[in-house]
Amino acid sequence: MKTDVHFPTDINLLFDAIRCAIRDVARYAQANELTAWRQYKFNIRKCKQAMRKIQKMKHSTSKHADKKLKRQQEIRKAYYDYIVLVQKFIDKIQETLKVPVAASICNAAYPVIINENINYAIQQIDLIQRRIFNNEKIPHKDKIFSIFQPHTEWINKGKAGVPVELGLRVCIVEHASGYILNHKVMENETDSQIVVDLRTGVP
Repeated sequence: MKTDVHFPTDINLLFDAIRCAIRDVARYAQANELTAWRQYKFNIRKCKQAMRKIQKMKHSTSKHADKKLKRQQEIRKAYYDYIVLVQKFIDKIQETLKVPVAASICNAAYPVIINENINYAIQQIDLIQRRIFNNEKIPHKDKIFSIFQPHTEWINKGKAGVPVELGLRVCIVEHASGYILNHKVMENETDSQIVVDLRTGVP
């Protein structure tokens, strides 16, 4: 079962999270006549520009160690600037949510959604810091591949002749005539881990 998600990297997942958080806090602010987020679209563009800057930067292929080091430092600086910018908006969002507002269904729901996206952003910042500044290889279990569909798993890694696949595996048991007897959505499981009783078709 494939899901419609873009190719996941920690920097674009961070952008997804902060973009949604800024958009929703702007709606929340407007509903409560708060003026702090009138330029929210501009703020989202700033985050996107910081992400794009990183995406366009390539590691140096020079044979000169000093040039390679300089380029590496420039890349790390771009990551640092991106994280600082996002963190600034996270802090501002959290301050906005502390402002007393009238009780309503809208005012109860928005902070929950906004804080969920903030938590995703904080998670991605942590992964970026570990990968870029601590030179850590991130374990697969620590990664997510979509903030919109967090159950998404990496099915195929896109090696030669095999496209990248993201989604969830589904085990389907069919009768010889083509009827589906049973199925199971496999979260954190592979085909080899599923034992099927062929008499009942139950995984």
